[in-house]
Amino acid sequence: MSFGKKIFITILCFIGAIIAVGIANYLLQIAFVFLDIITRLSSTSAYIIVLWIVTGVFGAVFAFSGAEYFLGKENFSSKFTGNTIMVVSLIAIIFAVIMLSRGEFKGNPSEFSLLLSNGYVFLSFFAGSAAMAAILRNLDS
Repeated sequence: MSFGKKIFITILCFIGAIIAVGIANYLLQIAFVFLDIITRLSSTSAYIIVLWIVTGVFGAVFAFSGAEYFLGKENFSSKFTGNTIMVVSLIAIIFAVIMLSRGEFKGNPSEFSLLLSNGYVFLSFFAGSAAMAAILRNLDS
């Protein structure tokens, strides 16, 4: 399989994983909003950031499993997939830092938000996915 095709499939799997875990996180946020109303407690910004870091970790894991499935075991490399996800995540982190410095993203992570509407949530997600990709790329050795 060609190099470009492997990158394309890996990135598509990562995008699919981002969508899947983003929807799951969105549903969890709705549940936490109702839980906050019932218990009269408020979620902290740190709690939301940790939730999105964990979501990023799961996004990387699901992207790995999707890439392995679509590429096949003979064409799959943990190092290649991990490096691809890390590069995409680092580019997204740099993009988020630039956008945050310009004031384009919402600045409060505790606001109810989706992945692409809050800069700190965006950073947290891609930091989690980059960290997990760094760990998962060592599975080949």
